[in-house]
Amino acid sequence: MSKYLVNKFLFTVDRDPEWVERYLDERGAFVEWWEAEEANRLLNCHAGEASTWLAFTEDERRALADHDYVALFEMGAHPFLTLTLFIAMYERSASEPLEFQKAYGAALAHMSLPYPDIATCAGPSKRSAGSRSRRRSSCSAGRRPASPGAGCRSPPTSACPTPSSPSGRTARPWWRVASRSRRGA
Repeated sequence: MSKYLVNKFLFTVDRDPEWVERYLDERGAFVEWWEAEEANRLLNCHAGEASTWLAFTEDERRALADHDYVALFEMGAHPFLTLTLFIAMYERSASEPLEFQKAYGAALAHMSLPYPDIATCAGPSKRSAGSRSRRRSSCSAGRRPASPGAGCRSPPTSACPTPSSPSGRTARPWWRVASRSRRGA
């Protein structure tokens, strides 16, 4: 799945009210237009150098054209992006508050853990052997947030270790620094 492009589609269409209306009315024609005209612009490819390395698969095109958010979720599209776009499209016809959100949840009730992977990169990889680098993970690319509450709170794993300082020593993890400062030490 070209998750990045599908998520980009969901994100950009949701941010433009005219596109939401076109997507609701034109479905497949709008998906084809967006892929042909807007995808390359969003990928910073100028007209003379359109990219073909990112394109929707047939299943993705069909799910987007059919407004099939269950299939998109099963393929790994980001659930928040699908939910917000389809709320924008279908909430207006709801007869009670949260009707579409409840229907969305009910349609996905058959899913169980582990949910489909929503990462848009290839996963862990190693840099050149001579560098003082660490493995990078698809969750946070090996980086930790600067302070507690700013993101991932889990301790490092072999795939997502604590960053090293320029001197080569392991830097103190933010959760240890933060917990020590709370104790007044």
